[in-house]
Amino acid sequence: MTEVPQIHVELLGIPRKRSGCDSVHIPAAKLGELLRLLGERFPQLEGECLQTGTLMRGYLSCLNGQEFTNDPARLLKAGDTVIILSSDVGG
Repeated sequence: MTEVPQIHVELLGIPRKRSGCDSVHIPAAKLGELLRLLGERFPQLEGECLQTGTLMRGYLSCLNGQEFTNDPARLLKAGDTVIILSSDVGG
């Protein structure tokens, strides 16, 4: 049986404000699964930032500070960090 990796998730901007949390660990092997579980843990993000395992328009995910991706099939591995942010953050 394969162990599901724990992914470190950092929330910035509106996702942080809505969730009231700056970071969390989520067990997920794919980005879509991570986003679905994030929405379950923080239901206040659903309809605002997330929609059933996908990011809504105006929101981005950044993998390990190097790759912006919203591909729900993107594989994740232990030690990965996914940053969820609004596209206007910092600007």
